[in-house]
Amino acid sequence: MKKYLFALLILAHGCAGASNLDKATQKKSVLEGLRPAVRFDGHEPIRWTLRNRLAQRNTPGIAVAVVDDFRIAWVHTEGLAEANTTRNVTSETRFHAKSISKPVTAFATLLMMERFNLDLEVDISHFLQSWSVPENEFTVGQVVTTAQILVIAPDLRAGALTLTKSTKSYRRFSKA
Repeated sequence: MKKYLFALLILAHGCAGASNLDKATQKKSVLEGLRPAVRFDGHEPIRWTLRNRLAQRNTPGIAVAVVDDFRIAWVHTEGLAEANTTRNVTSETRFHAKSISKPVTAFATLLMMERFNLDLEVDISHFLQSWSVPENEFTVGQVVTTAQILVIAPDLRAGALTLTKSTKSYRRFSKA
C-alpha cells in the first residue's frame, strides 16, 4: 500500500499573535508545540514535536511552510520524500494535495467574502477568465454560483465541472 505524504501549510497570518513572534520562537512553537484538536479542562495540555507525530502517524516526511502577511516566512523539511527510499524531503518536493485543498479553498472563500464582499449567489461566469462552465442538462436555464461549486466540490475532477444531482440538493438550502 502506497503511503501518502502530507504537506502542512500553517497560516501564521490570522493566527492570534503568531506574526508577532520572532522567527526562531515561531518555528520552535510549530515544530515542538503541536497539540491535539481537543483539550480537556483539568488535564495537562498535551504537546508533541513534529518528529513525534511523524513517527506516530508512520509518515515518512513533511514540508512545513509558514505564511506571514502573504509571504513565506520560513520553510522546514524533515524526513523522506517517499517511504522506503533515501530521497529526503526538500522545499521543492511535491506532495499530493489530497483533501487539504478543501479547507484551504473554504478559508480563501471566507477571506474573499469578508474583504471583498464576495456574493456566493452570483453567476460564477463573472469570475472565470480562462475557462467556462460547460452546458449540460443541469445548467440549462440556470446560472452556476460559487455556493453551488463549494457544495459539489467532490464532484469536481481535474479542472472539469460536472454538475450532478448533488447540485440539485443545494437548491433546497439556497435563498432562491
